[in-house]
Amino acid sequence: MEQFRNKEVSWLSFNGRVLQEAADPSVPLADRIKFLGIYSNNLDEFFRVKVAGLIHMVKLERIDPELIGGSDPQSVLDEIAEIVKRQRARFEELINCVVEELKTEKIIIKRYTELSAEQEIFVQEYFNKKVRSHIFPMVLDFRYKFPKLKDQVLYLAVELHLKQRGKKYSIIEIPTKILPRFVKLPTESGEDHIIFIDEIVRFGLPSIFRMLNLKEYHSYNIKVTNDAGLDLEDDLETSYVSKINKSLKKRKQGPLVRFVYDNTIPDEMFRLIHSKMKLGKTQFLTPGGRYHYIKDFTQLPSMTLLKEEKRHNQLRHPALLGKNRILGVLKKQDLLLHFPYHSYETIIDFLREASIDPNVESISITLYRVARYSSIVNALINALRNRKAVTVIVELQARFDEKSNIFWAEKLKEEGANVIFGFSGMKVHSKLCLVTRRNRKRELEYYSTIGTGNFNEDTARLYTDTYLLTGSREIGKEVESVFAFLIRSYYIKAPEYLLLSPVTNRTGITACIEREKQNALEGKQAFIYIKMNNFADVDMGEALLQAAEAGVRVKMLVRGMFTLQLDGKRGGGNIEARSIVDKYLEHSRYLIFCNGGDEKVYITSSDLQPRNLDRRVEVSCPILHKKLRREIIDIFEIYWRDNVKARILDYSLANKYVSEQGDTPFRAQDEIYRFLSGNTES
Repeated sequence: MEQFRNKEVSWLSFNGRVLQEAADPSVPLADRIKFLGIYSNNLDEFFRVKVAGLIHMVKLERIDPELIGGSDPQSVLDEIAEIVKRQRARFEELINCVVEELKTEKIIIKRYTELSAEQEIFVQEYFNKKVRSHIFPMVLDFRYKFPKLKDQVLYLAVELHLKQRGKKYSIIEIPTKILPRFVKLPTESGEDHIIFIDEIVRFGLPSIFRMLNLKEYHSYNIKVTNDAGLDLEDDLETSYVSKINKSLKKRKQGPLVRFVYDNTIPDEMFRLIHSKMKLGKTQFLTPGGRYHYIKDFTQLPSMTLLKEEKRHNQLRHPALLGKNRILGVLKKQDLLLHFPYHSYETIIDFLREASIDPNVESISITLYRVARYSSIVNALINALRNRKAVTVIVELQARFDEKSNIFWAEKLKEEGANVIFGFSGMKVHSKLCLVTRRNRKRELEYYSTIGTGNFNEDTARLYTDTYLLTGSREIGKEVESVFAFLIRSYYIKAPEYLLLSPVTNRTGITACIEREKQNALEGKQAFIYIKMNNFADVDMGEALLQAAEAGVRVKMLVRGMFTLQLDGKRGGGNIEARSIVDKYLEHSRYLIFCNGGDEKVYITSSDLQPRNLDRRVEVSCPILHKKLRREIIDIFEIYWRDNVKARILDYSLANKYVSEQGDTPFRAQDEIYRFLSGNTES
């Protein structure tokens, strides 16, 4: 058996775990609807990026050396097609189940053919006043080129039966960017009656096409997914921002990757569209149901009436209770914050405090994805207005956040910040913030925030992440050297404490694995615990397998891609992997090594993938204080005991739950909150 599988196929297995959550009857209906939306949105992005890349390889007859698993691109595409076909069938079943279950909550989704007389009057008026002016049909003449369809836009393909001249076909863009996807209908039944904007457009078609003398008409939802790759031309006279902006404008018009259609569309109409769109073997044809863009279900007017998973009340760190200044606390001790269990307000407060402290000289920060209305950026602007030197490393190639990052970068530049757009040839994915301050002795103090997730207060409520806040001079000076490296792009000396991609992260982690292997061979206690978003590195996988064969106990928690095919043979059962998908998106990353009983513990921005280890700027930060190391080890062990949301990652891709019949339920995310509550106050 191949020891490694293709990473794209393993990612589909992760999306299958999301679908499991949507199917779990113990999950509240509102959350199951959200998981259906997440599954659908994930799959769209997968096609825009991953499948598009594989299609390029097929066309260019080139194999990417990172296409692990011993497969050529076309065979991977074929396997993806089979998996997606199975998952989509299940997805459509679940949508139908949700629609039926909504009825039990007195929420009725109505088609335009099911309206009462009163509702027909309402829909006609709504169509005339709000919809009609946004409808511009493209009547198809198959003698000419088929119109280019845009990504992230919903269309109706309309078959028009005329009384005298046979059939005509039309494509209509549904104005979901302008109008809400759902409209609440009048009713006296005590129920909520809801109609899609798609159905309102269908209802109004006779008035749109009245000049054609219609006998009947039929309409079907379609959408396309286009290649979302950014084409950055090698033009030294064009600014990086201009290149990104130009590429963003092209994105929706990129080459077509997938065509999704209502599976009830007539064969003749489908063949005509297929022919005129020139859909070939490299494009995916995905049959679906009556409605697309299921993520919009979260906008249902009645969603607030549905029961949803209870979120935890956010906690305050005990060291920060009362009137304690954050910088004052960090002089005495390091802090670990675990989001979303802890309040993200602490990070905002950290920056706010730094912005008004008269002795603070500078603030440096890396921004990868920020909130829509970013308090982080506003705190930095406040610091600038208080005459602090502010340096911001903005990553313009944070996929699908490029436009937002350009906006915030320009805002910061206008206020006088030193804004650096990424790093030549590499994405800056590290999560770093450094505050420098002069004390009474005029000595420079360093206060660092190093995290596993973005400086983003929106995602901090939904993602699990860990931040270290430290006043360590040693760590602070190394963070300062990383910023100097990013600003001036010169060679950086290997840090003593931090592991830095692309310089020392791979070699440092490999050395830790090798140390565990040697300790096991010498009969000493040896273990490796890893928590990652994605694991897709052959060299790291081989090193861990060899360590397990030597007797090292290897436990891995991987949310997403996992390319090791574990069958229990190599490693003698010493290596196991699990994945947890629950109400919060698992995003924290840990590296834990026994190290002969003096554990080495890192938090990291890096996944174990070639791009993170070799082609991005990433930082793995050691936890120097024993009490905090123990805290992270305890949290990992809580995760490992999960028997409610944990699945086994093995060669079968079956996503089998860890739980055994009769087990007392143990749900890690709830237990971590209880664990942290024992040390903090809400």
